[in-house]
Amino acid sequence: MFNKKTDSNGPTDYNSPSSTPSGASPSSSPASSTSSSSSPAASSASNGAATVLAEGCSFDGNAKVAGTLRIEGQADGTLEASDSIVVGKSGIVHATVKTQRAVLNGRFEGKIDAEDCVEMQSGSRVEAEVHARNMVMEDGVQFEGNCKIGK
Repeated sequence: MFNKKTDSNGPTDYNSPSSTPSGASPSSSPASSTSSSSSPAASSASNGAATVLAEGCSFDGNAKVAGTLRIEGQADGTLEASDSIVVGKSGIVHATVKTQRAVLNGRFEGKIDAEDCVEMQSGSRVEAEVHARNMVMEDGVQFEGNCKIGK
């Protein structure tokens, strides 16, 4: 039905690597979600897939995530992510955070320990103690706290 082409040799499955149309990857079709691929996008996802706390959801406790943790809902506690922690516009976080990189676009209150960078985007409200190698603060950020930059 989907992803099939009929020619004189019978049906062709577009999900197999040898019959993928040029410019399309095997993982681009919905029917191929269960097939494995060696594309860079697929391998990076398997090395640290994003974990999402959606808007309307809440979490209270300790979380340790391999890869990226994206928060659009509310999180309280201790959060650790091997790659990055992203607080979306609707995100509200009261936590102690340890990560490589933190991107704040919503509300954050607590402590951030980032090995690389903390980025505060316009419109974010941050009340925190920040320890990071680098920090970026856009215009329009409301920040109250202490920073130790340049570990």
